[in-house]
Parts: sequence; structure tokens; C-alpha cells
Amino acid sequence: RSSSSSSSSAVRGGGHNSGEDRTISAFACHPTSHLVLHENNAFSELLGMEAVVVGPDSCSTKGDEVNYDPQALKDNGCYGMEPIRLSHLKELFSSLDDGSSSRIPPTYPNLKQVSSIDDISTLILELPHREVGGKLTPWEEVEEIARMCNEHGIYYHCDGARIFEASAGYGHKSVKQTDHPFE
Repeated sequence: RSSSSSSSSAVRGGGHNSGEDRTISAFACHPTSHLVLHENNAFSELLGMEAVVVGPDSCSTKGDEVNYDPQALKDNGCYGMEPIRLSHLKELFSSLDDGSSSRIPPTYPNLKQVSSIDDISTLILELPHREVGGKLTPWEEVEEIARMCNEHGIYYHCDGARIFEASAGYGHKSVKQTDHPFE
């Protein structure tokens, strides 16, 4: 499958169920995504996009303030973290669906508040999660996340630089099987 159609839609800020411009143009990703750890905010500078950081231990709390600190992850390491899990996405989607977006940390890097599921155009899943030691999101959850993204009009993108490793890790007979759930 080609991801070029999802990329152009993500840049416009519209999902496949919405032709309207969004207040925030955001993608969701794990706190260890190379986009937020190593790309020096290029997604924000070049595309005007924000990252909604989803997953375990993705933010630190200081009083009432919630902060995502990629430098702390780089300095302290990430190997104890788990990959994106279905439960993380269910929490994000239910918070946005029921209007309790205040439970969602502000976006990175510009600390904007996501208020609607329509603010998120794309979910990026890295397979395997390099920074956490090559861990994989369980395959059944990868497929369920695909269903949820489709239901909410969110593109589902595999950052598959190591997709051959992921395919072997899942026991798939071909990379095509691993690529199947993604846009």
C-alpha cells in the first residue's frame, strides 16, 4: 500500500471523514517516536503539525502541569517502557469522544490542547519500537487499533523502517501480512 495519500491528507490537517480544516493539525505517536525524539521538531516547523504523545509514562507531572520531555527520555533511556498498546488508544479516543480532553496532555512542541478526535489526522505506529528495545505491539492489538482508527476517520501509518524484523517477530510469512492493517 502507498502511504502518499495519507501523508498529503495529514499535511492538510483533514482526516478521511472530515473535509474541514482543523484547529490543530496533529498526529498521535508513542513518546519514543523518532519524530519527537530525533527530528528536532521538523514536523512542527515544516508542516505546522503537533504531536499527541500517547502511551505509558509519556509525560511528567509538575503540580497541575503535565509536560512531555523528550530530552529526559533521551538522557534516562526508554528500555523499560512498553510499546503503544490498545488500552492507550482506547483512553485517548474515549477522552476525546466524551469531551474530557483535559485528561489529554498538551501537544508537543507547542503545548496546544487537543479538543476533538478531529484534531488528529494520523496515528503513527513504529514496528518494532526501536527506542524501547525492539518491542512489538501485540498483533491482535495492531489489528484492533486499525479498526478503531478507521471508525474514527484517523489514518493509520506504520513507521516500518524495521518492518522485516517486525514481520519475523510476529511470525508472519510475508511483510505484506504485516503491512495489511495500515494505510
